[in-house]
Amino acid sequence: MHNVDCISVASAISKQSCDGLSGRSLTSPDGYISNIVTEEIDVGDIMCPWVITLQPGQRINVTLYDFYQPTLESQDVGLCHQYALITERGSATRNMRLCGGEERVRNVFVSRGNNIEIRIIKRGFDQMQYFMLYYEGEC
Repeated sequence: MHNVDCISVASAISKQSCDGLSGRSLTSPDGYISNIVTEEIDVGDIMCPWVITLQPGQRINVTLYDFYQPTLESQDVGLCHQYALITERGSATRNMRLCGGEERVRNVFVSRGNNIEIRIIKRGFDQMQYFMLYYEGEC
């Protein structure tokens, strides 16, 4: 018998929860972001990113939980199954393209500062590649 744990993921009531181009703010010191939420309510995408802001002096560690099972045909060497774009603004802007279809759980990003934006790439339910991101603050 398998134990199943339910976890709460970041959400919003609707696209109206987006603060314009600045995105949807998340201020909890840790949390989960699901691509399903972005597909369903259009929050957390290119036009309305998740904006994570923690306390000054903290960095943000992002871990990918990848539920996508690539087929033999889709395992093209060097092909990026892009899930998201992570952007850190500061003295120098850093952009990281998040590709999936590799390890089931892996650390994908550690910020230098306390603020990042995550933009989930929407694919539509017919091409869905299921994943979640877990973020947590660290000193």
